[in-house]
Amino acid sequence: MVYLEYEIHSKQVVEIHSTVPVLKGGYDYAISTIFEVGDEFANTIFINLVDEYKNSLSHSAIRNNPNAKRLLQENVTLKEDVEEVAIVAAYTLEDATAIAETLALALTEIEILKSEIATLKGE
Repeated sequence: MVYLEYEIHSKQVVEIHSTVPVLKGGYDYAISTIFEVGDEFANTIFINLVDEYKNSLSHSAIRNNPNAKRLLQENVTLKEDVEEVAIVAAYTLEDATAIAETLALALTEIEILKSEIATLKGE
């Protein structure tokens, strides 16, 4: 059993999951025993009818050109790479912000110490 995530308006399957997907707005899923994860690359699949339990009662599938299959798979890989870079960038930005805050506190402490030293010297 797999979960076919599809765009509600066009009814086109965008991804096949082995577990219940977390959906974005405008998307839903249908349950199927006919397809497997990865079939969305080899076929363009449309959900025609789903029952109240989300079981796919009717679908259409068109076999993709092998080049389209390859491009779709590469697109997924690139999307995953971009997401990983975004996560690393977010952590890097968070680290840089923490370092800047620490430096600002250290500079404030240095100014306080300079002032105390000046006071002790009688300046």
